[in-house]
Amino acid sequence: REAKGMFSSYGGGEAVRAPAPVTVASLKSLKEGFVTGLQGTTFAEILVLTLVLPLATFVRKAVVGEALRRRRQGWCKAGSWANLWVDFATVVVPGILALTVLSDYGAHLCAAFAALACLGVVRANQNQVQLREARQQREAGGYGDQVRDDVNGSDEHSAAPPAGLRDLVAAQTTYVWDSLTEYRSILCLYTFVSILAVDFEAFPRRLAKAEHYGVGLMDVGVGSFVISDALFSKQDRPPQEASAKSPAVAPKFDTKLVGATLSNALQLAFVGAVRIVATKLMAYQEHVGEYGVHWNFFLTLASVKTLSLLVPTRAAGPAAAGIAATYQFLLSRQGLATYVNEEFRDTSSLLSLNKEGVVSLAGYLALHCLARFYACSSNLHVLTERQYGSTSLKAKRQWAFRHFEYTCWFAALCWVLALGLDHWVERVSRRSVNASYVFWVMAINLTWILSVYFCRSEKKSNKQTPTTPSLLSRLSPLFRSFGERS
Repeated sequence: REAKGMFSSYGGGEAVRAPAPVTVASLKSLKEGFVTGLQGTTFAEILVLTLVLPLATFVRKAVVGEALRRRRQGWCKAGSWANLWVDFATVVVPGILALTVLSDYGAHLCAAFAALACLGVVRANQNQVQLREARQQREAGGYGDQVRDDVNGSDEHSAAPPAGLRDLVAAQTTYVWDSLTEYRSILCLYTFVSILAVDFEAFPRRLAKAEHYGVGLMDVGVGSFVISDALFSKQDRPPQEASAKSPAVAPKFDTKLVGATLSNALQLAFVGAVRIVATKLMAYQEHVGEYGVHWNFFLTLASVKTLSLLVPTRAAGPAAAGIAATYQFLLSRQGLATYVNEEFRDTSSLLSLNKEGVVSLAGYLALHCLARFYACSSNLHVLTERQYGSTSLKAKRQWAFRHFEYTCWFAALCWVLALGLDHWVERVSRRSVNASYVFWVMAINLTWILSVYFCRSEKKSNKQTPTTPSLLSRLSPLFRSFGERS
């Protein structure tokens, strides 16, 4: 048969149009439409999914502890291939599955990991009993050496674990530091998986960023990075004399720290500018409803870090409350929410083209100040500063337990405010970063941190066992640009 242009004749005389060729513009439009107009999911599902990896790291510790008892030293040696594969199998793979093909079974995964973690605790306690018996036999002059070899114990490692939660929280001076390192590393892992998987159908649409109102797992991302930066902000750390007197010593103004923060912000701004140029040159798909036409995540972090220098440490709490209340009033009563959510953009105005990114800076600044207030009021900076290692164990225990108790109450308060504001004032909106979003992200991050505290509370003081998975510890340097030099 003779082909005629784009039509071909088939039996019956019908003409069939050949499919139009896929162009770069049409492919970009399809990809943008794949992540546009989403409504999100529920608070409960997001919370459950964020607890999968902390429980997975707990199971990983149980696996490594059992491997150490069975003298499989390669599984426990940080940096070894065996240790890397253990981390990948027990932490990374469950995280990928929880966000993709098993996302509908998040609660089941949490229950399964919790059950495995309980078995690990029981097994660890059995090992501790054997270690105590070995120590008693050595002290009695019996066959302690043989029993010690059987259980791979020693005098240093055979002490009974602390009995109460107060002692468990302060089992070592680096407990809070290691827990927060693990929290930031898990956050980085969640971010990697989500960003790489969101363009595929295996990643549920409900977990991607919500368009206007609603909550998705990816809506937690940028707010969590802002909180992470605030928790490790050096401008709020008290001077060294705080370890001898009281943790509530006001930090001193340091021009070097201000310069380091500005330098870090400039680096983030440079990365943001490079991203703008790269995406425009490659015609890469962009969802302008997230930040605007030219704005992006890095410019937001750079702006928040710079603006935070204007807020003194002691004024962080009042500033957070004042900014959040004023900003929410403008959103609800002055039509600012309508301006942010409408599709119209004035092409002659940079502010209109990037209204989402610019306007939301007020909400992110309030979130940053709120996280700074929590860190200072809970003595977090004292507990994470390595120079305070000489502080008496009694004072360290008191501060650690107060920090843990304060975190519980602060998380509960943030949950109440987030749910109340979402129900009675305005639904959670990452696009505008309203007050309900600020308290929701703060609440979910504190709950996340508490879960890491709990999952680490049963860790024994065995120096041969890495306290943080080596794979996660290698991710933590990626956060230096966001917090270590701030």
